[in-house]
Amino acid sequence: MSNVMMSRAVRDLQWVHSVTEKLTIDWPDAMALHQNKPTDNHLWWTMGHLASTYDWFRHLLDGKPMTMPESFSVFGYGSKPQPSADGYPSLAEVRAHFARTFTEFCKVAGSMSDADGAKPCESDPHGLANDKLEAINRAIWHDGWHSGQLGALRKSLGLPSVIG
Repeated sequence: MSNVMMSRAVRDLQWVHSVTEKLTIDWPDAMALHQNKPTDNHLWWTMGHLASTYDWFRHLLDGKPMTMPESFSVFGYGSKPQPSADGYPSLAEVRAHFARTFTEFCKVAGSMSDADGAKPCESDPHGLANDKLEAINRAIWHDGWHSGQLGALRKSLGLPSVIG
């Protein structure tokens, strides 16, 4: 069974996530709610949002129930970052779920063949993807989108660049 397309997609997913992860590692906790403007996605929200979406993308691939605690609904689709930590799970919990859900998503994606990738998603992707490989590619784009936002915030805080 061929696995060229899925292997490439998983490598791309891991690469873009490694950049996102580098953007978050040395971020001072005291600045986790920093926004240049009230509409900016701060670190706390971004990590919680990505954790929630990794869980959803994994669900699209394997159909197993989503695993995020109810407290993470504040990071879901259509949510907006809040300027206060009130109502958010702790930053430590957000960081833990950020790591866990990505690992689980990669494990499921990495176990799939190209033939699996051509199959429809296991649950409704709400128009985001026509098949499982496309779902992985949308996750790559989504991670990169939020990485760019974090990169701009890092720059405004005077934190060092993580690329080049």
